[in-house]
Amino acid sequence: SCAGVPSALFRRVTVDGKAQHYLLHDPGEASESRPVLLFLHGAHTHIYPEFLWGDLRDLVKKNPVAREFIILAPFGSFGEAIATLSETKRKSDRFYNK
Repeated sequence: SCAGVPSALFRRVTVDGKAQHYLLHDPGEASESRPVLLFLHGAHTHIYPEFLWGDLRDLVKKNPVAREFIILAPFGSFGEAIATLSETKRKSDRFYNK
């Protein structure tokens, strides 16, 4: 699992022999079927994936409609580059190292 992510939210599935990780908010039993929301993250959580669970937590906490949805938040996709090295783009990492 990812450091800092509550294990109750963390899930893993294997598709075509490759592990995929995601977070799941499941509001529990319902008398009717529930809608499903695919929560796609942006650059902020791509750089720091441990923040994804906080975004999901805040969505559920602040939005009573979303609280009733099953929410699936994937960490990445097959073939998605984890990092792309560049000779021209440079910035400090989260610890302010160059």
